[in-house]
Amino acid sequence: MFTTDHDLEEKDASFTTVEAGGDTRTVSSFHLSLTSRIPKPVRAEAVPTAGRAFDAYVEALTAVYGQGKRSRNRGVLSVKWTLPSDTLVNIGTIGRVVSVDVNSPALNEIARGEAQYFAEIADENDVPYIDIDNPDSIDIDNPDS
Repeated sequence: MFTTDHDLEEKDASFTTVEAGGDTRTVSSFHLSLTSRIPKPVRAEAVPTAGRAFDAYVEALTAVYGQGKRSRNRGVLSVKWTLPSDTLVNIGTIGRVVSVDVNSPALNEIARGEAQYFAEIADENDVPYIDIDNPDSIDIDNPDS
């Protein structure tokens, strides 16, 4: 993994590489901040600006990939697209921050396998499986719903 270091001494992007054998390396995901940290005196005005930037990014990505799946989790508004190649593009915003994550098809396959594994363990132990990335995905009072 490596990170970039631009402005304001902050980490702006990170890329995760997976070794595929020999000298071959494959990028499995990357995260990129689309906004920079904002100094305290102007933070209040940065929130609507970041919101407009998020909307513009979503509009541009929708024009290319079609309608994404919009959700809100723990205050983060996000829109996700799963491309025909099984690549996942996720843009999110909270307050004055806008960022994008891109996951490769291989990473998505690993995530599905992991979710299936934990769901099977939960089923074997007769307990509901709660996806920690989507805690609202199960009704605790009615786990079979």
